Amino acid sequence: MLQAGFPLVVAIFAARIAIVSSSNQAAGQAPLLFADRDGERMVAVLSELGSFAGGDVWSLPNTTASAVRAALERAERLAEREPGSEILFYFSGHADGEGLLMGGERFSYRELRDRLARSRAQVRVAVLDACQSGSATRPKGGRPGTGPAIPAVSEVQVNGAAILAASGAEEVAQESSEIEGSYFTHHLISGLRGAGDRDGNGQVTLAEAYTYVYARTLAATVPSLWGPQHPAYDYRLSGTGDLILTTLRRSRQGIVFAPGLNETYSVFDLSGEVIGEIQTNVARSVRLALPAGGYRISLHRNGEPSATAGEIALTEGRDLTVDRRMLKTVRPEYALAKGGGEDVIAARASDGLFADYALVGRGLATAGISSEFGLTFRHSGPRWSVAPRLSYGEVRPDDVGVPLHLRRYGAAAYVMRRIAIGSVVDLHVGAGAAATRVIQYQIDRSTQSAVVPGLAAALALEIPVTRWVALRFAWDAGIELVPIDGVTETRFATRAIFGIGVRR
Repeated sequence: MLQAGFPLVVAIFAARIAIVSSSNQAAGQAPLLFADRDGERMVAVLSELGSFAGGDVWSLPNTTASAVRAALERAERLAEREPGSEILFYFSGHADGEGLLMGGERFSYRELRDRLARSRAQVRVAVLDACQSGSATRPKGGRPGTGPAIPAVSEVQVNGAAILAASGAEEVAQESSEIEGSYFTHHLISGLRGAGDRDGNGQVTLAEAYTYVYARTLAATVPSLWGPQHPAYDYRLSGTGDLILTTLRRSRQGIVFAPGLNETYSVFDLSGEVIGEIQTNVARSVRLALPAGGYRISLHRNGEPSATAGEIALTEGRDLTVDRRMLKTVRPEYALAKGGGEDVIAARASDGLFADYALVGRGLATAGISSEFGLTFRHSGPRWSVAPRLSYGEVRPDDVGVPLHLRRYGAAAYVMRRIAIGSVVDLHVGAGAAATRVIQYQIDRSTQSAVVPGLAAALALEIPVTRWVALRFAWDAGIELVPIDGVTETRFATRAIFGIGVRR
C-alpha cells in the first residue's frame, strides 16, 4: 500500500520558529517508509523560503505526543511575548479517526483544536498529512474542497485559525515508493517552491498552496488501489489579502520552465531523490526555487513518462531556463544504468496482484511436467521488486505414468532487480527461495509427506494491457533438496509461469 503518514512541522512566523519531527511508528500500525525524508524536505523548504526568516528550526525525529506538547507549549510562551505571532503546525505520521498516532501515544484532534482555539498567536494554521486527518476538520464544519473557496487574508491583518488535512475523514493518506514520500507532502513542497504560484508574483499563499496540493494529490491518487485522496479544510481566518507561506525571491536561483501544455517535469538531485514536480502553465513560465547544485530532469507528457532526460548545473545567484533541446532521448539500456543517475526515468513504482498458471518440470516435487496454480503479489520500488507467491499443484498417475499421486503446496519469495524497458514494460531479474510441502498418496492409501526447500534464479516480464491490467510471464530454474529414504538428493527443477492481474 501507499500509506499515510509522516513528519511534523510547527512554524511560528512572528516568533520565527519551526519545529520538524517525524512519527513513522505507531502501535498496531505498519511502519511508514518515508517519514524522515518528508521531514527533511519540509525543513529545507521552510528554512530556505518560508515566511519566518531569521528564526530557528527545531527538529524532533521519531517524536512522541509528549514531545509535541512540550514544543507547542514552548512556542506558545514565545507567542505570548510577541504580538501578532503566526503559528503553522504541520504533522505527518499515522492517525485514525480520533487523533494523531505517535509511537504508543495519541495526540487527539480535540486537543489540537483546543490548543488552536486558546492560543495567543494571532494566526494558527495546522497542516495534517495522515490517514483520516479530515476528522480534525469535522467539528468545526470542515469539508473537502478544491482550494479556491478559501478566502484570501492578509499576512498582517489576518486573525483566526485554519486546518488543512491531507485526506477525508474516511480516507487513507498515501505514500509512494516512486517519489519516496507522501503524495500530499510531495505536492505541497513542490507548490511551496513555486509550482503553486498561480499569479506569478513570486509568493505562494495559503490559498494557492491548498489549491495546488488538492488538485495534484487528487490526480495522483485517482488510479490508486486505495482510491482517490481528497484533501480537506476548515478555514476560519478573517481579514483581507493573502497569507504568504513562502517567498520565492528569497532563493537567489531557480529552474525556470517555459510555457507548455500537458507537460510535467520531475526534478531530481544527483542522488536520484525527487526534489520537486512542475506542471507547465500555458500562459507563463513557472519557476522552481532551489539551492545551487546539480539536478536531473525528466519530462512527462499526458501523465506518461517520455524517454527524455537531462542534467543541469544551477549556479549561485542565477536562474536557469530549461530548454527542451537540453533534453535527450534515452535508449532503454542507457536509462537503466545503475549508479549513473539516468535511471530516474525508470523510477516507476507499483504493486501488482496476479493469478497465474505454471508448467513445472523435473524434481520429485513435480515428478515430471505438471500443472500448478498460483497467486503472486509483486511490490516494486524504483530499482528492486519483491514477489511472494503461493501455489498448489497436483500430479496423478495418468500424468506421469507411475503409480503415485502427488499434491504440492508451495510458498516462494523472489527478490529481483527491476528494469524498465521503455515507458511501460518492466523486466525483473533476480533469485528466490521456496519451500514446498509434498504429499504422496500410495496405492495402499497410505501417505508420505516431506518439505522440499529450493533455490532458483528467476526472470519476469510484465506487459500492461490497460492502465490497471497487466500480463506477467515468469521463468525460474534451480535446485530442490529432496529427501528420499532418509537421504537428501539435489534435483534440478524448472517452472514457466503465465499470469494476469491488476497493478497500480
